[in-house]
Amino acid sequence: MSRKIKERQTQAIALLSGGVSCTSVAASLKVTRETISRWKNEPHFRAELNAATEDARETLRSRLLGMAEKALQVIEADLSADQPSDKRSRTAIKILELAANGKIGLPEEPLITDQCTLQAIKREEKSKQGWIF
Repeated sequence: MSRKIKERQTQAIALLSGGVSCTSVAASLKVTRETISRWKNEPHFRAELNAATEDARETLRSRLLGMAEKALQVIEADLSADQPSDKRSRTAIKILELAANGKIGLPEEPLITDQCTLQAIKREEKSKQGWIF
């Protein structure tokens, strides 16, 4: 019996980390919402769910970063002289609206994906503040 529960919990983790609602997960696994809620309160389940959710988020972040260059090329093409002026204007206005609302802009800090470099920078900043590690 515990093997079946573990299998269902694994299925629940996969669904929940993918953004499926508790109600839908419960219906899909033919368990009650209370069962899903109880599982979410179990430390081991919660840890697995958190790890799976972070993996899903990192996958999404990587995909979005990979599409950024293509998106910029599309925007540049829209702004090029060979496009109709109304299309260029709409694109330019949208960019300005996003920039004005703070939804796009240059990051305040450089994007560092290498964890060793990031940790070294943080240690250096702390040592400048007089913290010793």
